[in-house]
This record gives sequence, C-alpha cells and structure tokens, in this order.
Amino acid sequence: MKYAVDTSVLIDLLREHPPAVELFERLVEEEATLVSSYVIRTEVLSGMRRGEERDTRAMLDTIEWLPVGESESEAAGALGRRYLPANPGIDTPDLLLAEVAERQGAELLTTNIKHFRELLPGIRAPYRS
Repeated sequence: MKYAVDTSVLIDLLREHPPAVELFERLVEEEATLVSSYVIRTEVLSGMRRGEERDTRAMLDTIEWLPVGESESEAAGALGRRYLPANPGIDTPDLLLAEVAERQGAELLTTNIKHFRELLPGIRAPYRS
C-alpha cells in the first residue's frame, strides 16, 4: 500500500506521540511505501528543534520525496480553484500534498482532516490525537 504523509503526522512521530509511533511501526511491518512533497519536507525541517537533526533526517530518509514542477503546480492550482472558495483554511502545502496523494494513488495520512475533507472525500484520521 502507498501512503502520502503530511507534516502533522511526521511531527507527531518525531515527538514520539504513541499513536503515530504505532502507525509507523505497522507501516514498516507492512512494507508500505511512503511518499510526500518536498514542500512537506521543508515544513518538517523548518520546525526541527535543537538536538532532533539525527532523528529527523533518519525519518525523512524513509519517505520518497516528490518534486514540485510545472505539472504538479498546475494540478494543485486546479484543486485550489475548485475547493478554496468554500474552504479558505486550505493552504498551498495542503494542495500540493493532495495532488501527490491523487497522482500516486496514495492514502493521505494527516491529522488535519478538515483541510482535506473536500479535497479527498472519505479521508479519515490515521489515529486519535
């Protein structure tokens, strides 16, 4: 199975939030493929705390990072034009991650369900916070 991973879940994992740790242990056991956008990688790296670099980089190495080029920008922009008028809380990283999930046929793992409910109908939280 393939999963697109959002910043919220990656931060929970770095902070050793038990449900996030359990989720990732299960995904490793299942040999799941993890993908995300380089924009999400930037969010994680910008929030990295002192002393977390080794663990953060080890976690980032488990994910296939997908670039944002012209076609990805166009697709994410189309999602924005369609969904932003009724959902002003959606931001550019959300649109780019939704584009990754759609293009890769991946289930999106996020705790920010309200940002993605319209973009990806049927989405649910991967664990209780």
